[in-house]
Formats: sequence, structure tokens, C-alpha cells
Amino acid sequence: MDPRRFPLVIVVGGGGVGKTTLAAAIGLASAHAGDDTLVMTFDPSLRLKDALGVGHEAIHEETPVASDTAGRLWASLLDARTTF
Repeated sequence: MDPRRFPLVIVVGGGGVGKTTLAAAIGLASAHAGDDTLVMTFDPSLRLKDALGVGHEAIHEETPVASDTAGRLWASLLDARTTF
């Protein structure tokens, strides 16, 4: 995915369709391509935390994801009620 064409990607859909998996995969692919990438979620179940291997420090904070990529990757887990 060319970040110059798609600087923002939003993944939406019904429950259980793979939104978290797809968002994590897109984020990792972007970082592997050399782009600095932030993956964020408003999912109250915090599944992205497990998918990218980050801890509770990612709640409300941009937290580096340990990855062997050319670009940097961060994750942030937001609470829609307190964020907006």
C-alpha cells in the first residue's frame, strides 16, 4: 500500500470479520515497507494489544511495537468515551 496515496486507512465492519487482524497486518506491512506507522483502535476488548504484542502501556499512549521492520510501528488503544 502506497502511503503517499493512502496516508490514512480506516478498517471497519461487523463483529468477528477480522478488523483487528487486518489493521495489524496493514500496520506491519507498512512498517516493513519502511514507513513510520501508527495503528489505533477504539475496540473496548483491546484485541489489538494481543495482536501486536503490546501491554497496557498502549492504553491512551502511542507505544512502540517490537518488530524487525525498516520503519517504526506504534500502537495506541483508545477509549471512545474518554477520547471524544
